[in-house]
Amino acid sequence: MKNKWIWRAALLLYFCLLAYLCFAPPQALPSVSKWNFFIPADKLAHFLMFLPFPVLCYLAIGRNIRKSWKSVGGIVLLFIAGCVLATATELIQGITPERQPDRYDFLADAIGMFVSCLVLFVSLPSCGKSQTR
Repeated sequence: MKNKWIWRAALLLYFCLLAYLCFAPPQALPSVSKWNFFIPADKLAHFLMFLPFPVLCYLAIGRNIRKSWKSVGGIVLLFIAGCVLATATELIQGITPERQPDRYDFLADAIGMFVSCLVLFVSLPSCGKSQTR
């Protein structure tokens, strides 16, 4: 976490990939012909697309993890920002001719970010402990 610029570059790359996956024509993306899982393939894709958002943002911002209550508030704000981003992608898809918005896509996005935020919450106490005594 010492080099925030690497995380910021990774976040920028993530945003570019996310924009491509959300707004590219459906013909440009791979399709799954046979899917025998209880979760639809596109919902799993949305879950995975938004899973890294909170962690990458948290690392790019470089929050001070020793102040865990401030970090918890920051993680909540990252989740809210991610929900705004997910809503924006669905609304923009609604005005494009080749895509259509889907509330279940948003739900999959939010669940992915929620899982990621839980990982951040769990990692706060262990990362905040001093290694030197």
